[in-house]
Amino acid sequence: MNTVLSTQEVAALLNVTETTVKRWSDEGRILCSKTLGGHRKFELNNIIKFAENNEISLTGVLPPPIGAAQQEQLQLGVLTRNYQKIADVFLQEALQSDREGLTELLLYLLKHHIPFCIIADEIIRPALVQVGDLWEKGKISIHQEHLASQAVTEALIRIAPEVHRKPSNGLSAAFACVEGELHDIGLRCLAYSFESEGWKIHYIGANTPTDSVLSFVKALKPELVALSFTMIENTEKMVRDFKRISNDIHLYGGKFMIGGSRVEMLTEKDLHCDRIVRSAAEALTFARDAFQLNRGPKKQHNHHDD
Repeated sequence: MNTVLSTQEVAALLNVTETTVKRWSDEGRILCSKTLGGHRKFELNNIIKFAENNEISLTGVLPPPIGAAQQEQLQLGVLTRNYQKIADVFLQEALQSDREGLTELLLYLLKHHIPFCIIADEIIRPALVQVGDLWEKGKISIHQEHLASQAVTEALIRIAPEVHRKPSNGLSAAFACVEGELHDIGLRCLAYSFESEGWKIHYIGANTPTDSVLSFVKALKPELVALSFTMIENTEKMVRDFKRISNDIHLYGGKFMIGGSRVEMLTEKDLHCDRIVRSAAEALTFARDAFQLNRGPKKQHNHHDD
């Protein structure tokens, strides 16, 4: 907590002008030191104490507690919207299994109004692809890969309440990984992306048996169902299962979407779905078109009255 801040950073953190910070400093209300050039420097712990004593909310945005070089790269990436730079920082935090650092990093991005679908597609996904590549090349162990994935998952769970949500569009969507599929980071990112756009989300999660998906679909009739998979042990069974799910969804006019890292060689016809998607942005575009969301909020439907 001995981070040193400039007048400009303190002003941003306290949500006041730099002139106000200088006045408070001159009055002795905020402790500071001065450089040989006369520039004020403030310690973060003193600013926190000042804010607490004066009941001031710390509404500004400070970079997460990472290394100086990482902070510089992160801030430059955010200011210029260079998402590759941010993804590189995210990768470094993931490889350190730093749950706290990843959480603070994601919160920092959200506070800078970067849409969650961009965070998912341009930052989290490239970083995790890099983690997988490093493991395949033998540069990290399976244990390190697992810890990195766990750290990212925990950070995502922690930031869920902070994801900005647009007003409800009256539609609901269910998200699940197929039976045997334990990797759900991509699915979780997709669910958050839809929630941020005003969808009511039913997050079923990893390793969901087909009968459970069918029961859920029949009971709640979500307008959209999204399934994810990365591994295929029995293609014929999977296709049969998808056909059953698709038939039930289409009975009440819903849409069926499939994603995952193993869909490149497959088509919608192969999987009996309405759309195969390869990114959160692509999924949102499909949903907007399918449900005509560009024309304004959709009125609430009540399938139980059908």
